Amino acid sequence: MAAVGSFPIYIEGRSGNTSPAYGLIDAIKKIHQNFKQNNLTIGKIRIDSAGYQSAIIDYCNDNNIQFYIRTKASQALDDAIADTMEWLPVKGCTQKTEIGKTYLDIGNKGILQTIIVSRRINKKYENTLLQNPNFAT
Repeated sequence: MAAVGSFPIYIEGRSGNTSPAYGLIDAIKKIHQNFKQNNLTIGKIRIDSAGYQSAIIDYCNDNNIQFYIRTKASQALDDAIADTMEWLPVKGCTQKTEIGKTYLDIGNKGILQTIIVSRRINKKYENTLLQNPNFAT
C-alpha cells in the first residue's frame, strides 16, 4: 500500500505466503510511473526493512527520491556504528534512549548513505540495545 498522508493511493493484494520484499521494487516503479503520468513527483518514501534492497536504493538514488528504510543487521553496520557513532539523548522517552548518525556505503558502490540508529540503555546488563536502525539519503 502507498499513501499520501493518510490517503491511500495504491493498494496491491498478495497471497499469504508471499515475502513482504517480493515484488516491492516493481510496486515502487508502478507508483512512480503513475505519479509521473499525472505530473506529480515523489519527494520522499518510507519503507520497512522489506525495502532494504539494493535495487530499491539504486532506484531511489537514480530518481532523486529521498528515502527512509529500516535496515537489516549486518557486520558492516555494526562496524560503522562502533567506529563513528556520537550518541545524543532523546527527550520524552520512558526509557533512556539515545540516537546517533553514521554513514555506510551500501553495496560498496561508492555512495555513502546516512544511517540513523537509536539505542536504549539497559542498566540490568550494563550495555546497550541497538534498535531501529534506519537510513536516509
